[in-house]
Amino acid sequence: MRGPGRACLGGYAVGNTNRKDVSTVKSAATRKDVARLAGVSTATVSYYINGSGYVSKEKRQRIAKAIEELDYQPNLIAKSLKVKDTKQIVFLCSEIKNPFHAHVAYQAATEAYNHDYTILFCNVIDDEKYIARICSYQVSGVFIATNRLPPEAIRRITSRHIPAVLLDERVSPDIPGEVSRIILDYSEVMTRTVDLMVERGKTRLFYLSSNPAEDLTINDGKTEAVVRAAGANPGCAGLTVVRGMTSALDAYRLVTERHREEIVPGTAFLCTNDDTALGVMRAMKDLGCSVPWDVAVVGVGNTYLSEMSIPRLSTIDVEIDLLSRRAIQMLVDRSGGSEVPDLWIRAKLIERETT
Repeated sequence: MRGPGRACLGGYAVGNTNRKDVSTVKSAATRKDVARLAGVSTATVSYYINGSGYVSKEKRQRIAKAIEELDYQPNLIAKSLKVKDTKQIVFLCSEIKNPFHAHVAYQAATEAYNHDYTILFCNVIDDEKYIARICSYQVSGVFIATNRLPPEAIRRITSRHIPAVLLDERVSPDIPGEVSRIILDYSEVMTRTVDLMVERGKTRLFYLSSNPAEDLTINDGKTEAVVRAAGANPGCAGLTVVRGMTSALDAYRLVTERHREEIVPGTAFLCTNDDTALGVMRAMKDLGCSVPWDVAVVGVGNTYLSEMSIPRLSTIDVEIDLLSRRAIQMLVDRSGGSEVPDLWIRAKLIERETT
């Protein structure tokens, strides 16, 4: 005879007096445990969780209560092996610590969550085994936010029928046609920025590029746009392109150790991102140069750093929030078999106090 306040449901006693028994199962609850506690079959629990079959309202309520009671968590890995979709997107970038990539990653992760996906973050390693390992995880897509991954590595990803979106700065004919692209167009904004610097008497230009110093075959759209703009402006007294600049520390050391004698009034630094621009600004302070009166500084990205710096940093905006959200949406659409057109974003100059 059952005591007061206790009810028997599928072999488990439910009520305060049986809390210890249920908590014992909680540590590794399975669908069988849920089915036993709810008084239904394991198949019915699967129908309820996957939404793949009819389950009566009364049974749904019992299953939901059992899941809550046992704190049951479905095995998403096992499920993904059956449907061949892990609901995971890989985010590939060259410098995850860079504020630009960190901002993109944050927005992309939020958008992925809204679509019931998760994000795996990876710094780029151009290695056959590394790319193969990423592909072996049966990921739902890859967001490539770097120009460091060569076309052949991207082709290894698409050859496995994994959707890919590339954040690019120009239309490269070597990129596989299966890849959707978000193209950041810097051509007009770099011309406007160089012209503005020259108009304001900053005719000696430095451009700090993130392109690898050891590989002169790799270039990005920003670097090419700056070189074209400087060459087309007759008032430009000279352009020095320095490669391998990815962080504030790189830029600080460059200015204070290698080029300190070349820093004269009438110089402007155009930087590959806001982080390197802050390194230049700190170097200017230590060298006794005034920004913007002696030296002008411009970053790229319009990250939070540009608003928080003193003086506030002039920067080139590329609509980080938009490109991050659209990248995930494009991957989700491609995973569903939809055709996805490329997205073009025209960068624009936001002038603040450093120019």
